Amino acid sequence: MKRARLADISYHQGSFKFLGNLDGIIVKATEGVWYDPEYINYLDEVLKVPVRGSYHYYRTSEDPIVQAKYFDQWTRDQGFHFLAGDYEAYKNTLDRKGAENYLLFLLELEKLTDLPIFIYTSPYIYRDNLRVWSEEFDRFPFWIARWKYSDADVADPTKSLFGDDLQRSWDIWQYTSTGDGSLFGVGSISIDLSVYNGTAQEMKSRFIQEIVNMKKFWQSKTFWFFLLALIISVANAFGFAGFIPEEAYGEVGVAIISVIGIILRFFTREGIEP
Repeated sequence: MKRARLADISYHQGSFKFLGNLDGIIVKATEGVWYDPEYINYLDEVLKVPVRGSYHYYRTSEDPIVQAKYFDQWTRDQGFHFLAGDYEAYKNTLDRKGAENYLLFLLELEKLTDLPIFIYTSPYIYRDNLRVWSEEFDRFPFWIARWKYSDADVADPTKSLFGDDLQRSWDIWQYTSTGDGSLFGVGSISIDLSVYNGTAQEMKSRFIQEIVNMKKFWQSKTFWFFLLALIISVANAFGFAGFIPEEAYGEVGVAIISVIGIILRFFTREGIEP
């Protein structure tokens, strides 16, 4: 099985152009209460990638509720399929208070969006600085950061050489920070690369649901047009106000009705509820 390929980008990449060789992209939007200066510049190319996520670098020194609202403000209605909260040691204090506030951030974000919310961190931070304080972290999908230079299509990042395996499932695995940037359309020498725990099609099926707009039958212009045509046809067949049309008129009428029906169907984008 070939796992789906993703990359994550931030201002460190400098530029991004989708080359068609990524199944997914995860772009940094915010950090604390600041936005990534390249985030907006990346969006046009990011929207070309089949599956799209965005992440926030969580800061333990900032209010978690404010951070969640700020992240949502920058990512709402931007075409993303999932969001992630990045929790790591740099610029942070990883203690019980930090974990509890990070959980508040995740829970607030759940209230603000219907998108899946991922945890991003290393297996050891997850085990020793998050899970140790609350089992509720287990219910969030996991984007695990573990730079193991093994085959990303078959390896399991929760398994350890020292026997202290992480006892939870993973969804996305960031397996290297030294991918060749030139191969993936970024301006930096290196790029972070990840795999999804499944194929590209499985990832698309999970995150992208085809939305079919449905309406009531009485809201359909096509329905009313053909009902009217049926009434006129029946009336003409039995005589309408003493008038029985010539056969040629009937054939022309049928042709006109058919053409109008085709036009209405062409411009109709919504289905009818069963």
